Amino acid sequence: MSKLNGFGHTRCQKVDKFDYVGELKVLLDSISKKNLGDYLKKRRLTLGITQKHIAQIMGYSTPQFISNWERGISSPPVDKLESVSNVYGIPNKKFKAFLRKEVNNTLDRAFRSSKD
Repeated sequence: MSKLNGFGHTRCQKVDKFDYVGELKVLLDSISKKNLGDYLKKRRLTLGITQKHIAQIMGYSTPQFISNWERGISSPPVDKLESVSNVYGIPNKKFKAFLRKEVNNTLDRAFRSSKD
């Protein structure tokens, strides 16, 4: 029988892709969808392309998905982040830096509010 480490996993337990994607989804859901949406909209307008064009490139049947991202109603799925980066012409390194900054901002707000 394997012993559990402090995180509830067995010491030798391998984390598969689905656990990783699930954890990324939680992080992505924690960031400000409004900030992400504003970032993507600004980039799209700079490129001079429509939501419909982005939707077509990404394989969506309607631009409503893109509209929802840009209005902060939802976020792109985790498995589409690299595609989002490419379609919007954002270097992966820069996009990841933006997402990290947003996660850090979320953590900062959580720690500040926990002091109250």
